[in-house]
Amino acid sequence: MNLALDMITFTIRQCIYAACILLIGSLLLHYSTEYFNFKNKNYRTALEALFIGSIIAFFLSFIPFVGRIISLFVILFLIKWFYKETWTKTIYAWFISVIIGFIIAIIILTILDVPFLFIPQLD
Repeated sequence: MNLALDMITFTIRQCIYAACILLIGSLLLHYSTEYFNFKNKNYRTALEALFIGSIIAFFLSFIPFVGRIISLFVILFLIKWFYKETWTKTIYAWFISVIIGFIIAIIILTILDVPFLFIPQLD
């Protein structure tokens, strides 16, 4: 019984984690598409593209190494298809959203005083 409860709570936590990551990622993609002046600047469009892309990426992740690369191209293709933009603008928008996400993560880790890459701090 305890194992079943642990599995249920783990599944619920992972679903909440995935939903938060999806919402934050689509918000970052939305802001980067606004910056590059895409035609369809809509948060729902970013959410739909990343939701479908994450489902496809989940199933492709079972293929070692190649699945990750294919899922990257699938997500880029979905962004291009949903926004109806060129490949160049699509890659730029995706890249900027990833960079902004890394910068925000570094700022949050710095505020919380968590060492980067789990390297111990020298005091």
